[in-house]
Amino acid sequence: MKSAVQFKLDSIAHNLAVQIFRAVFITLACMTTVYGKSEMNYRKVKNSGVMTAKYEANTSNVRFIAANDQSDQNIRHGSLVKKMTILTGGALLVIIFVLLLLLFQTRRSNNLSFKIHQRELDQKNAIIETQLNDQERLMKEKEWLIKEVQHRVKNNLQMVTSLLYSQSVYLEDDAAIQAIKDSLRRMQAMSLIHQKLYQDNDTGTISMPEYIDDLVKYLHESFDADNHIVFEQSIAPVVLDVSQVIPVGLIFTESIVNAIKYAFLKGQQGIVQLWLGPDGPAHLLLKISDNGRGLPAGLGAKEHNSFGLDLIQGLAKQLKGSFQIENNNGVHITVRFAVSQ
Repeated sequence: MKSAVQFKLDSIAHNLAVQIFRAVFITLACMTTVYGKSEMNYRKVKNSGVMTAKYEANTSNVRFIAANDQSDQNIRHGSLVKKMTILTGGALLVIIFVLLLLLFQTRRSNNLSFKIHQRELDQKNAIIETQLNDQERLMKEKEWLIKEVQHRVKNNLQMVTSLLYSQSVYLEDDAAIQAIKDSLRRMQAMSLIHQKLYQDNDTGTISMPEYIDDLVKYLHESFDADNHIVFEQSIAPVVLDVSQVIPVGLIFTESIVNAIKYAFLKGQQGIVQLWLGPDGPAHLLLKISDNGRGLPAGLGAKEHNSFGLDLIQGLAKQLKGSFQIENNNGVHITVRFAVSQ
């Protein structure tokens, strides 16, 4: 779009061009028709000079006006650029300030949320730590109580053992004396278990190799047996719960006692084999064998009249296992049971 000044300049230039064209046309016409007339020529020349001077003056005016207009435009443009620069700079400052404010608010909010979350975690950790401490304290108290119970059971068994032994001194019936001695051995087998439970840190399980070895030594000494009976032990490194150790220990006790008492003739060299090991997934096989004379004549493997064998069979049922006895070049007792989880 042209400005009013530019339009005015264009109009003046157009008028000047028309006037110049007319002046030239008139001059040529005069020179052609009135050639030779000096006065006329002088007048025409003078008029031509006047027109030329007017043209130059008008041209100068046009240039001056155009220059002034250009200067005004430059001033206005510079002022506009300056204003735009100021506005742009101000807008950028406002944007930067807003961004910094938002960043500050965000970080403050995040820090506040983090502190709240950290406080909640600290509270939960404190609660968990308190609960763990309480559980640890209760576990220690439980272990102490169990140990105390084991200790008292062991002491009570020893007291009963002492009473039975004292009573046996006054007995004259050999059968009664023998029955009390057998009971004393069974009680000692259980007392060994409680003694180990009390001595060891583990209050609920027993290592079978160590227990069976101690049991065999005790039974061998209790009979004052000669060295003609050899005990061959093959006990796997099995750890059993106390609920299974007691029946297993009593089965070994009854089998060993029967072998020492009845399997061999006096002075006969004998071997008693003790075996305990894995037999399939989560199952154990218990075997006690001797190379003695076997069961008495007329006493079958299934039809017997022996308290010891009845006790072994009952203990096998207590283990929820199977019981088998063979009379073939000695007595072979087998019990298979599942390991309690």
